[in-house]
Amino acid sequence: MSLLKKASIITTPTAYAEDYLYSIKPALKVSDTEIITNGDFSNGLTNWTGTNPPTLNADNSLTFDDVAENIFQSIAFTVGRRYRLVFDGTGNIRYRTGFAGSDATQVAISLPFETNIVATSNTNRIQPYGPTSGTGTLKSISLKEVTDADFDFDRNSTGTRVNEDYLIEDVPYNLLQQSQTFGTYWSNTNSSESLDTSVLAPDGTATAWKLQANAGTHFSFITQTLTMSGQISFSVFIKKGTATTASMFLTEGGNLGLTANLENGTITSVTGSNMVGTVESAGNGWYRFEIKHTSGDDLTNSVRIGVEGGSFGSVTYAGTENIYIWGAQITKGDKKPYLKTTDRLDIPRIDYTNGEPSILLEPQRQNLIPNSTTTIANNTTIEYNNILSPENILNGVKVTSTALSAYVRTDTVAMTSNNTISVFLKAGTSNYAQVLGAGNAGDFFNINLDNFTIGNTGATTSNVTIQQYSNNWYRCSAKFAGYTGNTTIRLLLSDSDSNFNATSSTTGKFLYYYGLQLETGSYATSLIHTSGSAVTRSADAANNAGNSDLINSTEGVLYAEISSFDISGDYRLISLSDGTNSNRVFLGLRLNTGYLYYFVVSGGSTQSDFITTNTSVNQFSKIAVKYKANDFALWIDGVEVYADSSGNAPIGLDRLQFTDADGSTRFFFGKCKSVMVFKEALSDLELACLTGYNNHELYMNYYNRLSYLGLVEEYNVESDINNYIL
Repeated sequence: MSLLKKASIITTPTAYAEDYLYSIKPALKVSDTEIITNGDFSNGLTNWTGTNPPTLNADNSLTFDDVAENIFQSIAFTVGRRYRLVFDGTGNIRYRTGFAGSDATQVAISLPFETNIVATSNTNRIQPYGPTSGTGTLKSISLKEVTDADFDFDRNSTGTRVNEDYLIEDVPYNLLQQSQTFGTYWSNTNSSESLDTSVLAPDGTATAWKLQANAGTHFSFITQTLTMSGQISFSVFIKKGTATTASMFLTEGGNLGLTANLENGTITSVTGSNMVGTVESAGNGWYRFEIKHTSGDDLTNSVRIGVEGGSFGSVTYAGTENIYIWGAQITKGDKKPYLKTTDRLDIPRIDYTNGEPSILLEPQRQNLIPNSTTTIANNTTIEYNNILSPENILNGVKVTSTALSAYVRTDTVAMTSNNTISVFLKAGTSNYAQVLGAGNAGDFFNINLDNFTIGNTGATTSNVTIQQYSNNWYRCSAKFAGYTGNTTIRLLLSDSDSNFNATSSTTGKFLYYYGLQLETGSYATSLIHTSGSAVTRSADAANNAGNSDLINSTEGVLYAEISSFDISGDYRLISLSDGTNSNRVFLGLRLNTGYLYYFVVSGGSTQSDFITTNTSVNQFSKIAVKYKANDFALWIDGVEVYADSSGNAPIGLDRLQFTDADGSTRFFFGKCKSVMVFKEALSDLELACLTGYNNHELYMNYYNRLSYLGLVEEYNVESDINNYIL
């Protein structure tokens, strides 16, 4: 049997959504076990409770025709588990799945209806209600657990990554808060908004909203405030209601926008300089309209979507005019595929910095520089929005020398003894650049802009790195340890590695920069944008994947292909456990040594462990831990580095986490190409194939992509993989 078939869990950098890092195996599987008792009402309302139950019909269906009618059944959920909830019938009803908070919200649905829910409490309920208007006939209710290996993902902030085009990209790239629910983060002017489940959205779900004009008004729109500047694309899906015209604006006093004809999906007008409008059909009467601002000029900080009865502001509304809206999006640069946002937090990052995708997990960091692309001039001219940056957006900065001592500097920032400074540079006509912590003469490093190599460095400077990005940009970074206190960061121009501030020969020469960052830590993390104040990116966390069906406590293998950022800091672990430190299997990096190691604990006692002398933690390693009673082994990069023939297997393993067993300490920070779990102790040949250097990555990525597209069987991908990894 192939390793792909033997694996019970496979997680690779392929798919994600808000709050989830998806695994490619197993695919979502609905259990055969029904949780609801008497869900088809064949025994009437036995096992159901209701103070005001609906009418029970002769065919055992229920008719809901009053808003107060409801029944419920208490359910023993497992917190964090996913369940498939299915209502069969006709017409409309409402339902809720909890006692408090969002789970207690009565959701209006059209029957038949199905959805996935994640349990937030051990005890909850399934409770159908009568509709606010009309009737609904309910034939049955089904609730079954969904078996998956998806990770619960948490970051509590936005972030950046390097995407598949090797460009820096915001995560999520949709800059709007609440892109699909228009009653939160959006404010209205002379309008009302409501979810209308009678109209299907472009993705086929009952999530479209109706935007209704108020009677007696001239302007009717909703607006959301956000920070944006430069090249911006604003798009939204719009469908004709009783009104046939709509508008959308990157406001700036309402001067930048377009007016749309919803009957034929055309743009009737575009207003404002540097504005381009486009439209594409989304099917079923929906159109995706876009207005793009093409220059690097700043914008005001709000967008509008409006109902139109004619020329904007020229018609008095009767109060019957409405349109349907869905999927609003703001992106930097060009329009991108629509990405839903709710709070712009908790979206995993798939990073391509090294050319291959990996899951990026970083600790919390703050960019202490208030303006990452704005500086103060000294004998230089500064031209903002002059060149395409590593984002491929016109927001790179040109700095030209005008006299001796040519540099730009930041506002005053507070340095510690463990700060790393980084900046993106691109060659112009200046031969050298220097990054200087002005508070100490030893905090500096020089860069040769002709070939992007390191020149002289200061006595208190370490960990100097240069990494190439797109468009011939290079990110240069170093740790400064010579000064603690308030100081500035300076970027200087020179014609040699030693003559900074000493000659006038750089007059008229220039270079480009972007993305200044100062952070507490010994290495540079992904770019954190700032535009007026320091900004914090929270730590990444991915936990609670799998269950006892997918993880075997008696025997198995935990595998990961990982790299880290440096060898300092806390333990960095990937673990299988029962949620406690008493039973666990983990692999990872050991505190302050960078050594790869593993532990197996059963009943609170260590059964097997080994610490290697492998310190190349900033390079990817393939690591596998085999565990079985009296049969333990550690494999790294195709070689068995340790074996142990004494010890017990752990008990009750039911979760896979990028952290220690308790899910809240010793987080894994680094990059991960894949994590796998096997429910059996693999043979030496299989472990050698799993951890060896072959075409594994190539064919796994090929398999993942075609699997996502549903083309695995058509292209016989698994057969191809077997030729390489077995």
